[in-house]
Amino acid sequence: MHIEALRRHPHLIDPIVSTLHASWGELPPWADPDAIRARLLAGTTAAPLPHTLVAVTDGGALAATGSVKLKELPGHPD
Repeated sequence: MHIEALRRHPHLIDPIVSTLHASWGELPPWADPDAIRARLLAGTTAAPLPHTLVAVTDGGALAATGSVKLKELPGHPD
């Protein structure tokens, strides 16, 4: 398994969207698949943050994903 930038694996965006929506869709940030996709795409740019990473198995399958952000929630700057 190895960890790489999502921008190197754009084909994983739709499976990630589906998984996040299925797991967390009852919560407002995850209720809209198009909004999830937009956030993931924002994490594929060359900008420093947000930066989305994926853990990919040696066979190329998605194992995990995560994002590095400056701050998670506007109401909690710490």
